Amino acid sequence: MSKRSCFQKGVDQLLKYEWIVLAALALPMLFLRAETIPLLLILPAIWGLRWWRTGTPLISTPLNIPLLLLALSILISTWATFSVEFSLPKISGVLYSLAWFFSVVHWMRDRKGKSYRALLGFFIIGLGVAGLGLIGTDWREKLPWLKSIVTKIPLMVTGLQGAEAGIHPNELAGVLLLFAMPALTLAIWSFRSRISQGWFRTVLTIFIATFLLSILLLTQSRSGLIGLAVGGGLLLLCSGRLGRIVIALGLVTGFVLIAGFGPEILGASTSYGMAEAGALGEIKLKARLEIWSRAIYGIQDFPFTGMGMGTFRKVVQVLYPLFLISPDTDIAHAHNIFLQTGLDLGLPGLIAYLAILIVTFGCLAAIIRSSPDHPDVVFPPSRMAIGLASGLCAHTVYGLTDAIALGARPGFMWWIAVGLAIGLYLETDSRSTVEKRRTFT
Repeated sequence: MSKRSCFQKGVDQLLKYEWIVLAALALPMLFLRAETIPLLLILPAIWGLRWWRTGTPLISTPLNIPLLLLALSILISTWATFSVEFSLPKISGVLYSLAWFFSVVHWMRDRKGKSYRALLGFFIIGLGVAGLGLIGTDWREKLPWLKSIVTKIPLMVTGLQGAEAGIHPNELAGVLLLFAMPALTLAIWSFRSRISQGWFRTVLTIFIATFLLSILLLTQSRSGLIGLAVGGGLLLLCSGRLGRIVIALGLVTGFVLIAGFGPEILGASTSYGMAEAGALGEIKLKARLEIWSRAIYGIQDFPFTGMGMGTFRKVVQVLYPLFLISPDTDIAHAHNIFLQTGLDLGLPGLIAYLAILIVTFGCLAAIIRSSPDHPDVVFPPSRMAIGLASGLCAHTVYGLTDAIALGARPGFMWWIAVGLAIGLYLETDSRSTVEKRRTFT
């Protein structure tokens, strides 16, 4: 075998296991330092090798145009930022996330019919996040009936960059929503079809869903719990007549509780950790509204370029001083994913982000409508789509009052979920096309 053939074979193997390379790059990419900046070149190098071997650098997906607009918005935002060096970690995080998105889609394309394996890998990541969160979160006492539990959980992992005092429970909740809802969906499916699936798979999926939901509940994040309720509602809505009955009962119960306790519960304070200040602060609803108003001012002042990725935390007290929040408080983001995206990338970037959401949900809806359930299938595409849709929906609702901004360290997990959705759509669409051709031949 010639050297050229050996090199080509090596490149093919590298592209086949691209996800291993990305996993190895997690620490240097997510905790970027001056000495690790050159590692960013690995990502375009992989895309260039794929272009050489397949004739295209990136697979064609329904999201390519919105992703191109997003990339252009990031490039333009570097002109507006007060410091490219300050914004670089967020830019690096987005590039790393995009690499994961395309890696997942490529993996699912090359292994048609085995999408459930990618989802199982996703659950493994979720279990790792939940496990790290259990021993590395700075737990807060919000709900009295959970106080006796969270106070006994030892904080064993500290000193993480950006979370020196421990992981913030609100951020952990936002990430866990992406995993918990698909796990719950498939646990319900496995239980309903346990005769054909077997008890082991049923017990395993129920355990995964229970563990993820338990850690999510321990976070006591109001944004997370609201997201969980809405995502669960979508899951029930797609579960037939019984699910719709449960939704109706839930709505009636909710109205009764609001009528009984009063609307003031909506103004309850939401704790906000100040790692840099070394204290615990409280951002109430009024203060959060003030942050949103400052974010709107920022978008009005930088509508086309944004103010630069991650710069709001430094710019807000200079250009748009806050009156209800101390100047020493680190406002990491605008507490709304849409406002934060507009601040980072301007209106073009916000449009790109909205397009990504709309197209992704549209693809999942198409899978749910066109793919029937088969009891003998491990995880039917329709059930996988319902789980991913409910998870992304829950995370989006969470993002209305909190945010895991684009480029944030845990943000790549959202992109993996989107990659699973698009990969599943391409696989299902390809299968439907083949079946139609067989019908007409």
